[in-house]
Amino acid sequence: RCFEFLATVTTGVLFLSRALKPPVVFIATSVVLWLLWAIFQCRRYGKGVLFLWGLRIDCPNLKYSFICPSIFAILAMVFICVGTVTQGHSIAVQNWRFWLVLVIYPFWGVFIQVLLQSMLMRHLNWFFTGSDEDGVLDSLGKSRAVCCDKNSCWYLWGSLLTIPSSSIAFLILHSSDGWLMAFHGVMGLVWVVEYWIHQNVLPLGLYHGLLGTMFYFWFMGRDPLNIMFSTSQIG
Repeated sequence: RCFEFLATVTTGVLFLSRALKPPVVFIATSVVLWLLWAIFQCRRYGKGVLFLWGLRIDCPNLKYSFICPSIFAILAMVFICVGTVTQGHSIAVQNWRFWLVLVIYPFWGVFIQVLLQSMLMRHLNWFFTGSDEDGVLDSLGKSRAVCCDKNSCWYLWGSLLTIPSSSIAFLILHSSDGWLMAFHGVMGLVWVVEYWIHQNVLPLGLYHGLLGTMFYFWFMGRDPLNIMFSTSQIG
């Protein structure tokens, strides 16, 4: 747990410091290294590790975990389209680069959400609560039962402190632009609540990629592929 937590923090620091340039080098390196770690863990403990990491396809969890993110995605798409038209940008889909990013970005989104929700927030929650499954509602219930107990208060406040950890990290990762920070900050708040409920990162990562693609190409009028191969970074 300590290794995964520290490795996640190190990954984020390297991303922000732009130690590996262009960004595509960082992306390829981090994905390969974390993939090797996933294979290593699966060989040690079995595929149940992926379940703990939030890569869940079990029903009805998978179905229910798409409801809240889908509602947010619809509202976000409306915002993106309105903002795009207001700024005089075009909502273009005939660009092959748009479709390429639309295919690639969701995989990167799932990867990022595994790090933020599972490797960062879940491990922080375990540190305070001793459980992978207990969330804030469990903490509130247990602390209410023994409201003056020191361990119960530690359990409660520890869980409450873990809530903003992934959303703040998500916001910081997109600190290169004010609009990116605002958009992903709001998304991060919704995502963290959804993860606490269903502990499934698949819808979070997929919609991260979908909305991120639309936000870059339409709202901001930028091509993420150009950013990936430049000295800037992609969110």
